[in-house]
Amino acid sequence: MISSSPVRRLSRSAPSFRPATSTTASSSTSFESQQQSTLSQEEVKKFSSKAFDYDFWWKSREGAPLRALNSLRIPLVRDELATSETWNTATPLSGQTILDIGCGGGLVTEPLARLGAKVTGIDPVDENLTTAKKHLEDCSPELTNQLTYICSTIEDYTKDHSGSFDGVIASEVLEHIDDVTLFLKSVNKALKKGGRFFITTINQTLASRVLAIFVAENILNLTPPGTHHYDKLVSLDGLIYLLHETGFQVDSIQGMCYNPFTGNWSWISSTQMNYAVVAVKV
Repeated sequence: MISSSPVRRLSRSAPSFRPATSTTASSSTSFESQQQSTLSQEEVKKFSSKAFDYDFWWKSREGAPLRALNSLRIPLVRDELATSETWNTATPLSGQTILDIGCGGGLVTEPLARLGAKVTGIDPVDENLTTAKKHLEDCSPELTNQLTYICSTIEDYTKDHSGSFDGVIASEVLEHIDDVTLFLKSVNKALKKGGRFFITTINQTLASRVLAIFVAENILNLTPPGTHHYDKLVSLDGLIYLLHETGFQVDSIQGMCYNPFTGNWSWISSTQMNYAVVAVKV
């Protein structure tokens, strides 16, 4: 477990509040899921565009914040899933099976495979997987046996892969899907009992609307314009409620902050902008 960062550990009892439906990913998504797919055709079209090509994922300035986020999310997963037997080895995630949802160009899958995990990356955008496979072949061919890439949504993938994973990751994904409830139910289905679910996303606050969207996209050019939409952001309170409703216990919450001048991420106590949640399947 992480001890040096400002982690907020939660009790095992469910929250007593019921946040308004506006705290879900979009104004059309309610806590009682009405849709049958998490897939947004608008998001697929966006991430199939040239703005999200090989250079974006692995080279360009616009993709740098996502690459830099590995300094937080990879140790978070490692610290939560490593066992006492593997902790002091070069591959602390040996024996662990991990699913990375919305894996994009492979930014998270490769480091986790290098730590010894068997990693499956899924993404509904085939162009992203082409990038991930090319980078794997060109830069990390030794990880080929540790990594599998599949073009799929989470709800389709779990039809044949129930209870298969020790950990599931949705990093910078919730803000791009259409049905949060269905998404969380599908993640729960993919996990083994006691498995851990790792989430990083942007909070639905005024601060994030101004700084994480308008300033980041239109002034600092940290990501292509139109990457995020405020109405699709998921509030922290809403997510906590939904996690409890879909069979999870929230274990920890941490705020995250990106410094555009240094290019570094850090853990902070405030969750007003970006946050990370670790939840356990009960």
